[in-house]
Amino acid sequence: MSGTSVCEEKLISDASGGQLVFKSGPAKPKLESISLCQWSSANLSIMYKLLSSGDLSQTQLLYYLSYTARVYNLVATCDMVSVFFFDREYRRLQKQHKFRWSTDVPHLHSIYLRPKSYSKPQTTSAKPQAAGTRPGVKHEVTYASHSPGGREICKKFNSRKGCLMTNCSAIPLYEWQSKKHVGMVKPTRDLILSSWSKELHNDFDKDFFLHGIEFGFDIVDSSDIPSNIQAKNHPSANPSGPLYVKAHDQVLTEIENNNYIFADATPKIISPMGLIPKPGGGVRLIHDCSRPIGFAVNEFAGEPTKQIFQTLDDATKLVTPNCYMAKVDLKSAYRSVRISKASQQVTGFRWTFPNGFAINWSKVVDPTQCITFLGVEIDSTTMEVRLPGDKLADLKAELYAFTQRSHASKKQLQSLAGKLNWASAVVRGGRVFLRRIINCIMRMKRDWHKARLKGDIVQDILWWHGFISSFNGKSLILDQYPVTSVATDACLAGAGGLFDNDWFYVNWQCDFPFAKDLHINELEALTVVLAARRWAKEWQNKRVLIFCDNATTSNLLTLSATGFDPDRHLSRQNVIFQLDGVLLRISKSKTIQFAERHLDIPLPIIKNSPLCPAQALLLNFKLVPAIKTPSPAFLYCIGKETVPLTYAVFLARLRSVLSDIGFDPSHYSGHSFRRGGATFAFQCGVPGELIQSQGDWKSDAYKGYLDPSLSYRMHVMKTFANALQP
Repeated sequence: MSGTSVCEEKLISDASGGQLVFKSGPAKPKLESISLCQWSSANLSIMYKLLSSGDLSQTQLLYYLSYTARVYNLVATCDMVSVFFFDREYRRLQKQHKFRWSTDVPHLHSIYLRPKSYSKPQTTSAKPQAAGTRPGVKHEVTYASHSPGGREICKKFNSRKGCLMTNCSAIPLYEWQSKKHVGMVKPTRDLILSSWSKELHNDFDKDFFLHGIEFGFDIVDSSDIPSNIQAKNHPSANPSGPLYVKAHDQVLTEIENNNYIFADATPKIISPMGLIPKPGGGVRLIHDCSRPIGFAVNEFAGEPTKQIFQTLDDATKLVTPNCYMAKVDLKSAYRSVRISKASQQVTGFRWTFPNGFAINWSKVVDPTQCITFLGVEIDSTTMEVRLPGDKLADLKAELYAFTQRSHASKKQLQSLAGKLNWASAVVRGGRVFLRRIINCIMRMKRDWHKARLKGDIVQDILWWHGFISSFNGKSLILDQYPVTSVATDACLAGAGGLFDNDWFYVNWQCDFPFAKDLHINELEALTVVLAARRWAKEWQNKRVLIFCDNATTSNLLTLSATGFDPDRHLSRQNVIFQLDGVLLRISKSKTIQFAERHLDIPLPIIKNSPLCPAQALLLNFKLVPAIKTPSPAFLYCIGKETVPLTYAVFLARLRSVLSDIGFDPSHYSGHSFRRGGATFAFQCGVPGELIQSQGDWKSDAYKGYLDPSLSYRMHVMKTFANALQP
């Protein structure tokens, strides 16, 4: 059904009633403009070619004719152009997957076929007229290329005055866009509020989701935002840039889809736009909400709760041997929900997201035993995950280039860290050798700032280079059920281990004489190695939980990338004891990213009170002295071992205490202290400006934490009443 380089005619029927000739020429006809007769002729020609080439056997001929009959039936009930697009995609999939003709492909029906009520009016030599409407439907159907009245829409405008061409008879795009798009066919699916209400019946965030679906979601916490904040676009979005033409077309498409609209008044914040090329040749529009510094959209976004997205591990947990995998990709996923009217004032362009999901059908993958998810291949036949060969080669080349560098910019390190973080999904334990690179990035403010590559960073890069150079890019999918029945223990005389009904014992003097002079921590770790050697076959492709009473060995086996760093974590040298209390000096926080300043928090002495923070810190430091310098601020003892008090340990202890006194621990977290402190200060009459300063909040997000009690509210109203009495 496509044209050829030269005009040609083919005789495809020679009956007594006449001849049927199929013509093709250099102009490739558009599906929107061909008739049913032309499609029929092309269909017969394709069938003839398939029979001649052997791609369509005699036994399959009846199935092909059955599919042809189905197309004619669809034309009777659906818009003919949509049927032609359905047919084109069906033939593409049949050629790719070789399924039997007339096999039903349900998702093609839902995405391509449209009822006849959406048919585009036929173009004649006369002035185009609007399409007719069904009885009972009061609105007209509009199209991406024509207005409701059938008039062509001009897309080549340069200003609101319209097209620069004096003889342009088309309607300017801005004039058409300002009208309501009633009945416009768009590649979206509406989120039905009633359906979501049923789906979220028992969800604790039900009210939040339903309110957002109905009215849009807030991206800023405060309505008290200064006006007339503007920033110039990034150089990549300049008209002289190489991506500008593609970006301009994309903007027109967004306007056509009603995702961008012309603002009646200047938005409060106009953020800069940037462009990033896509691998397929397209362009991605970036709305930079981090600029201008100090007044960016992100500055007013408050402190969002922690979000956890799906990872490769989540996907591999669902994989069983030889299972079939399929995936559905959301098209323009971040535009599946709309922004609230209040928050639209800070989006520069007044972005209105379509109220629904749109599946990117070009990325839909039919059931297969090997699928690519988050850039990583998952194979259910071999039960392994793989890094694609081309991306693995690029990573090897970039690592080699870094081994030859003495300096690197922040942007270069960010690129390397992003690729290493992606590879860590397959390279188990790789993130341990990534933390120091990330720390180096966080110390640089600008993209062009450079850092000297030395010390630990060089060692991490060399480790990655040495590993990737010999890595085959594959990693086995571990069994989702871990081994939990392993226990080991050691003493200066010997050691032993237990797994299921099997056990072992060693005498250091007789079995491993070299070990008799080792430290007990080393003996405990050696015992774990002996256990792994004995039961390696039973532990293959499994996670193993080992019960061990030695803290050093436990820390060794659970190697973490978040070890103590005095540049990021609170250390004892940051706790300053004074006559009137304690001063905490913080040099790294959410609002202090680059150590550009430090925050001093005074803690007073509360005499004769068990809640005195100064006394509690002093007792902790005396009971658990530091074993090295610099030392973490908070330490505790496990047996004879002194270990740092991590956030996970603290949170577990907090929840245990809350449970013991009758509170539901699921309602509390470490952040509850910050929220409770703001509320308590408010009830004590502390002005909001001082609460904001004490908590080092940049925005008014702290106001969302203030939760005054009913008695306090009554006090406020009584104050009003007393002031109004004569």
